[in-house]
Amino acid sequence: MDISLPGLSGIETTRLCCEKMPGVKIIMLTIYDDEHHVLKAVEAGASGYVIKNVRKEELLDIIKKVFEGKSFLDPNVTGAVLQMIRHPKQLQKELKTDQISGRELEILLELAKGLSNQEIAEKLFLSENTVKSHLKNMYKKLSASTRSEAIVKAIQNGIIRLG
Repeated sequence: MDISLPGLSGIETTRLCCEKMPGVKIIMLTIYDDEHHVLKAVEAGASGYVIKNVRKEELLDIIKKVFEGKSFLDPNVTGAVLQMIRHPKQLQKELKTDQISGRELEILLELAKGLSNQEIAEKLFLSENTVKSHLKNMYKKLSASTRSEAIVKAIQNGIIRLG
């Protein structure tokens, strides 16, 4: 699973897959080697985290190990993981992006398409007030105060990807 996917992020897709199919084994194959992405992937249920420069033979071995029930973290991310363990308070200050609900994510995706509150409400069969309430909660979780800022922060944090 890649972190950067169109629409839902790979992290959110991993979370949904693990919820719907307990026991599924997902390996993140990505370019991101920072502690934020590693933590979010592991929290979502990923069994492995591999940087894309891995050799084909190594990747096959990793897939076999994860299939057998083992976990794998790419050596390139261990430094980030150690930093995360050494400085847990820094993580507490990060955005609460992992708390965005499925409905908020749907609204965020429509927001990124440029739809108005009324258009989002009609498309998702909600009242406009319900959309506004979800937006308010989402802004708080993203530490955003405008629609544009929410979209930018969602993209920066790998929650959504445009294109």
